Amino acid sequence: MTTAADMKLLEAPQLGEHVWHAFAYDHTLGEVSDRHAEAIASAIHKYRLQAETPRLRILEVGAYRHHAGYKLADSIGAEVVLSDIAARALEDGCKVAREAGLSASPTLVAADFHDLPFVDGYFDLVFVASSVHHTRRPEVMLDELFRVTRPGGLVYIFNEPCERLFCFYQFRSN
Repeated sequence: MTTAADMKLLEAPQLGEHVWHAFAYDHTLGEVSDRHAEAIASAIHKYRLQAETPRLRILEVGAYRHHAGYKLADSIGAEVVLSDIAARALEDGCKVAREAGLSASPTLVAADFHDLPFVDGYFDLVFVASSVHHTRRPEVMLDELFRVTRPGGLVYIFNEPCERLFCFYQFRSN
C-alpha cells in the first residue's frame, strides 16, 4: 500500500535531481564553474560586499560538481560552503577541482535546499544557479536562502531558466 508520504516523495522533483547528480556527468563543468566564479566575483565587486567577519562567507546551493567555490576560496580567501542534495556530486566536484589545480578545501554539505542546516544570517553571499526551478515549493527554498544570509548580505540567483522543454512536473512559478 502506498502512503501519502510515499506519494509526496515520489512526486518530488528533488528525487530526480538526486539521482541525476549522483550518476550523470557534465562535460561543461569547467566552463560553467568558471562562469559561476566570475559571476560571484563580479557581484562581490559590484555590490561592494564586505564581510562582517575576517573572511567573506559564501554558500553555493545546488553546487553539483562545480568548482567555482574552490576557485573563490583560492583567489579571494573566502570561507566557502558548497551544498547539494547529492553527496556524490560534491565528492566528484572535489576531484574536478583537484584536477584543475585548485587546493582550497571548502566545506561540503549534502542537504535539501528546503531545509538548510545552517544558522540564521551566517553567510555574506548565497549563490544558487539553475536550481530554483527544480522545486515545486520555490517560496520555501527562497525563504531558506534569505534565512541563512546575513542582513545586508546578498542572495544571487543566476541562470534560472523560465521554460523547460522536457520535464516531469510543471513549475508553478513561471
